[in-house]
Amino acid sequence: MREPTTFDESSPVALSWTVDEAIAALRSDDIASVGGAPARIDESVVRPALAAANAKLLLLPFADRDARRTSYDQVSAVQEWAAEQEFELLSVTGLMASVSIFTVSPDELGGLQTNLLRQDVTRQARFAARYLVDRDAAQAEDTDTQVEVPVPADPELVAAVGDALAAEGFFRADGVADDVVAQGWDVGPDLRVRAAFLPSPGLDGGYPNLIGPLAQRFPDDVVVVVTGRWFDMAGPEPDLLRAALLYSYGAYTDFFLQYGEAPHRLLNGIASRIRALRTGVTTDQPSPETADPVGGVSGVLPWLFSGTAAVLVGGSWLLARRRNRMRRVAQAERDRADELQRDRLAGQVAALSARLLELEPLAREDEDRRLVDTALQALAEARDLLAARGDPDDAERSLARARQALIGVGAAATSGSGR
Repeated sequence: MREPTTFDESSPVALSWTVDEAIAALRSDDIASVGGAPARIDESVVRPALAAANAKLLLLPFADRDARRTSYDQVSAVQEWAAEQEFELLSVTGLMASVSIFTVSPDELGGLQTNLLRQDVTRQARFAARYLVDRDAAQAEDTDTQVEVPVPADPELVAAVGDALAAEGFFRADGVADDVVAQGWDVGPDLRVRAAFLPSPGLDGGYPNLIGPLAQRFPDDVVVVVTGRWFDMAGPEPDLLRAALLYSYGAYTDFFLQYGEAPHRLLNGIASRIRALRTGVTTDQPSPETADPVGGVSGVLPWLFSGTAAVLVGGSWLLARRRNRMRRVAQAERDRADELQRDRLAGQVAALSARLLELEPLAREDEDRRLVDTALQALAEARDLLAARGDPDDAERSLARARQALIGVGAAATSGSGR
């Protein structure tokens, strides 16, 4: 992934769609798609919810992070038109749904998999429409999505992919963009990364299990199979690989869902995290990358993984996000200072969450498990306070408790005392 220093909003960036095109599409249909939007929906589920909410849905292409300002301005213009026409506008940029000033994103791994694997945003779109009608009912009706298990792959496909990985360490299937290329992903001098890229199977296509047989063929290497934008990984140190992948899903959510970063570039960031974990270059303090990993968007890590369970850290389905901070420079100094404090605390939630997922497997004794539970509870409290715009001082105290508990777990792991 590109470093945040390359982020630039100094001049407008042209998009693949215009306001007039979007308005024309919305005039003709309650569900409109422009500019090569990647999102897919089950219209039989979404249309009734839109009708009940007097809403329309606009599906848009990914917006590169350098184009955020232009994208925001154009969506705002369409929203103003929708208000004049007296209907609500829901939008999906890439795979990220929005309603009013809120974004709608997955709060569990199964939901994220549906977005990235099948590019399916049906659940978010329906939830957003129901939210406009009855917030409590929308929350009550929403159910978690189970992680999808792949089906056995065609042996000929397994052989073709395996042979390509053996020869070049890289495979790109038909249907994957030509600009997806091998990058020489570096996870350390003793491991090689072999990566295969397949297109999304859509709403109904098969999700083949390539990772299993390929891992058996290359047991000493890191094997990556990317289907759509969903990553399966296998190799030595599987817990570490899983930790790095889940961290990346959380820390770089917008790159996966909204900015449209190419899959091979997403793998750059994951490989970098693997390398950092393997060398021990991690910290429980927020680094610049962790506190603001994508150049200004929220640094709250949406996922915290304890063992095999996914525990939400980033809030509920609706994550209130400040839109286009450049438009709010006239706000009071007190409000600005408060927002800066919240940003800083969000970065600490991200850093401590990452630290917890590293230490959790080492907590084997009862006292260590108690400390892990204390840290988890304190992080959840801080998360909830920030999401609800509660007292940031209370959130800071919760983070202090989490940090103290993690220090205890880390000390036990280092000493190997096995209390």
